This record gives sequence, structure tokens and C-alpha cells, in this order.
Amino acid sequence: MIACIWISINAFAQDASTRASRDASDLLTELLLPQTSDNQWSAAEESFESLPPTVALPVLFREIAKGIPGGYSYAAYDCFSALHDRKVDGWGQFCVVNSLWCEQLACTQRHKEVSRVLLELWAKPISEYGQSVLLEGLCGDPTAKSKIAILFRDRAASVRLRTQAAICLLRQDEPMYHSEVVDFAEKVPISFTPPGLYPYPVQLKRVLFDELASPTRSKSSVDAAVVRLGFGLMLDEAEQAKRYGGKVSDYGPFLYAERLNAYLSTAFEPDRKQPVYAGSDGNERFWNDTAMNALFWWSSHKEEYRQRTAGLGR
Repeated sequence: MIACIWISINAFAQDASTRASRDASDLLTELLLPQTSDNQWSAAEESFESLPPTVALPVLFREIAKGIPGGYSYAAYDCFSALHDRKVDGWGQFCVVNSLWCEQLACTQRHKEVSRVLLELWAKPISEYGQSVLLEGLCGDPTAKSKIAILFRDRAASVRLRTQAAICLLRQDEPMYHSEVVDFAEKVPISFTPPGLYPYPVQLKRVLFDELASPTRSKSSVDAAVVRLGFGLMLDEAEQAKRYGGKVSDYGPFLYAERLNAYLSTAFEPDRKQPVYAGSDGNERFWNDTAMNALFWWSSHKEEYRQRTAGLGR
């Protein structure tokens, strides 16, 4: 008798969950229709946002995992207001779904419940874009660290996903994963172009270097491998600029010099208040001088840092 009651309760709970999911799907359909009036849309949005994450997130994820519209490999339209953006041709549904998704993830009172749902969805990411969205949502969650580490070490996974996972691991537990991430960064191509009708190159190695050398990251020592990585990228940036011919800005190399300057606690940057850096050409001159100072320093120290495999971090 007790078992029968339990089965009935369980069946009722499953039925209620199915109805809730169906209601959420109906609400989302209404929200995605451009013909829905503004008043109806606002009411439906309020109803959807009141749904628990266990109901709302799986319904939203089926849409999220479809990826960016039109075969783009990046979000070419900047979503601002879901109520306004919903009628934008090609991008309306993407903006609405992402807005609702972000609202669910932003609620601090539901953090634990949201994490549980995202971890359940992790087993069926549907697409690479879907996996990336889940990774973003769980990036700082300690309960997801082991899954993120498995993804990072999965050589069959895309290099873009592995890079994203590496950054999450550094932010969660830098001492544990630092060496692994550095080894990975050394092998990552400087430029990676994801598939899509409108592809664009992603600077994965630069993303990893920026994270490894971030001023916000506490470090007990300087890692020579990170220094080599940074100067390698800086030299490549300068070489790429030469290929364009004519006058090319030194802002790209300057950004690497600036990050290395902070990481090494050196003085690559000259005094910005000097008169030579005033006027319309002042910025470009400052960028050039900073980059040149960094390269001069590297010419005197590169052999020392190339030989280091221990001490000072490596």
C-alpha cells in the first residue's frame, strides 16, 4: 500500500513537471513571436521569469544551443533590450532567449538550483555552442571544477572550448592548473578561425596569455614560460603589422608590452607627462616607445628566460 502511494505521488510529480515544462514552452513561443503585442509580451516575460530554474533553463537551453543566427561565428548584432530587439529580423529570437537565460543565471538566491540544472544539462550539451554556454554559466562554480578539467584535457574537444575551460580553471584554482594551462598555451595556434558563413579569427593564445599574466591574479613568482609566451606574441604582432606595409599603429605591440610590464614589475612605459607625448601624435609615440623599450629589454634577457625551466616559476 505504501509503495502504491509512493508511485502515485511520483507519477503526480512527473505529470506536474511535464505540465510545467509545457507551460514554459508555450510562454517561450509567445515571447518569440514578433506578432505578440508589447503588453502581452511583458506579461509573458514576467510569468516566464517567475518559473523555477528546473523548468525554465531546460526549455531555454534547447533554443540557446541552436547557436548564433545566420551561420555567424560571432554575435554581429548587439542585443540591448529584449522588448525592442525581439522584432529585429534574424536576431530577435536570439536576443530574447539570451536575455531570459541571463536573468535566470543572475539570480543569486537561485544559484545552487541553477548550478544543479546546468550540471544536469552538461551531459547533453546538444552543440559546441551549447557546451560553451554551459561552461560560461559554471565557470566559477567549484562543484563543476572536475567536469571543466575533463573538458580541458579532452584532446577531441575543440581548441576554443578547451581554451575557455582553461581560463575557468585558472580563475578557480590557479596554483593547481597553472603548469597545465601554460603547456597548453604554448601549443595553441596564435590565430584560430571557427567555422561559419562569416568566420573571423580568434586570438586564443593571446586570451590565455592575458589570463596567465593578469595583474588581478596573485603570483608568488614570475613564470619564465609566461614571459616567453608574451614576447613571442608581441613579436608576432609586430611582424604581422609589417606585412600590411605603410604606417601601422603600434597599439597592438603596446598592449603586450603593457601586460608584460605589469607582470615583470619593470618600467617599459616612459613618463606619459613628457611634452613629447602631447598633441595628436602623442598616443602613437607613447605606444611605440613602450613597445621599443620592452623589445630592448627582451633582447638583453631572452637567453636568460629561454634557459629557465626552474626558479622564478619554471
